[in-house]
Amino acid sequence: MNSMSNSATLASGEAFLARVRSARQGSAVLKAELIILRSSLPDVIILALEGDDDKIAYGQWIRRIRPDLRYEPFLCGGKKGVRDIKNAVSRDLGGLSERVFFLVDRDFDDLSGFVDREHVFMTETYSVENHIVGCDVLEEILRDEFPCHAKPEIRHRIGELFSSDYGEFLRLTTEINRRIFIARKVGVGLAKRLPTSLRKLTQIQIGKVEAADTAAEEIVVYEREPKDKELTGLVEEFLSLEPRSRYRGKFAMKFFVEWLGKLADEYSEKTLGIFDGTPPGSVRRAEFVLSNFAAKSSIPVGLAAFIGAIQ
Repeated sequence: MNSMSNSATLASGEAFLARVRSARQGSAVLKAELIILRSSLPDVIILALEGDDDKIAYGQWIRRIRPDLRYEPFLCGGKKGVRDIKNAVSRDLGGLSERVFFLVDRDFDDLSGFVDREHVFMTETYSVENHIVGCDVLEEILRDEFPCHAKPEIRHRIGELFSSDYGEFLRLTTEINRRIFIARKVGVGLAKRLPTSLRKLTQIQIGKVEAADTAAEEIVVYEREPKDKELTGLVEEFLSLEPRSRYRGKFAMKFFVEWLGKLADEYSEKTLGIFDGTPPGSVRRAEFVLSNFAAKSSIPVGLAAFIGAIQ
C-alpha cells in the first residue's frame, strides 16, 4: 500500500510540476531555466523580455544602437514573469544577476512589485506597440510599401486621415481602457481573456471608425466589482493619461495593421480618391509586420543610454 501510495504521490507531483513548467509560471521555474541558460552561455549578456513581440522589437532597436552587442533573449511569458525572475536574481547570492538585464512595458502598473530597479528598462509608453504606432512610421510605410514615393502631398493627406481615424478609435475604446486600468490598479482579476480581434471593439473603414455592439462591461469582465474606496482617485488618474501613448498597446497595433489592410484595399479599389496621382505599382502587404514597423520607428526614449551602458 505504501508503495502504491508513494507512486501515486510521485505521479501527482510530476503532473503538477509539468503543469507549472508548461505555463512557465513561478520564479523558481524561471530561475532554474535562467541557470541552465547561463551555464550554456557563461559570458553572454542575457536580456529578460516579456515575450516574442518584445524580442522582435528590441532586436530591431538594439541592432541600430549597438550592432556589435552579443546577447541572448530570455522570454518570461509576460511582465509578471520578468518581475518574478528579476526579484529572484536580486535575492540570489551566487552571482546569477551578473550580466542579466530586464526590459518591460510600462502598462498601467509601472514597476510595481519590483524589489529594485537596477538593470531594468521600462518603456515610457504603455508598451513597445504604442511607440511604434504613429504617423512617423506610417510615413515610411507609405513611401516604401505603398507606391507613394515622390508624392509627399498624398502621404500627408493619408497621414491626416490616419490621425483622425486613430483618434476616433482611441475615443471609442476609452471605457475599455478605463476598465483595464482599474483592474490593474485595484488588483481585480478578469473573468475572461481580453479579445484578440478588433471586431468586439470597433468597426474600421478608412475615414470611418464606429463602435462595436459589445459593451465595455462584456469585454473587460471583472471577477468582482471594485469597492468605492478602492476607486478613490483612479478616475482622475486615468483621465490624466495621454491616450496615444498610455492606452493598451496591443489594441493600438491591431488597429494599425487593420487600418493598413483597409488602406491597401483602397489602393486596389480606388473608391475614395486618396490615391489619385500615385505612380503605378503594388502594395507590399507582407511587410505589415512588427519587425518592419520597429525598424522604421525611432528608438524609445532612454533605450540607447540603457543599452549603451551594458557591459
